[in-house]
Amino acid sequence: MKIYVKIKFGASIEKIETFGGGRFLVYMTCQKDDPNAMAFFTSIISRHIGSDPKNIKYLGKKTDGILEEHVFEI
Repeated sequence: MKIYVKIKFGASIEKIETFGGGRFLVYMTCQKDDPNAMAFFTSIISRHIGSDPKNIKYLGKKTDGILEEHVFEI
């Protein structure tokens, strides 16, 4: 199953908005250049969807010039 995620870094609180169809908006308290950002993200999204973090694989990103949408496979 593929999921499509937009990530807002530097948020004041950690939360996830679900839009259906495997689309999510994730608010993360860490910064984009943090070396642990991907591990932090996988722990957040795995708790939300009920999957083991080891089963989440990053496939890449799509951009429209302004926004980045990251694609993951579970």
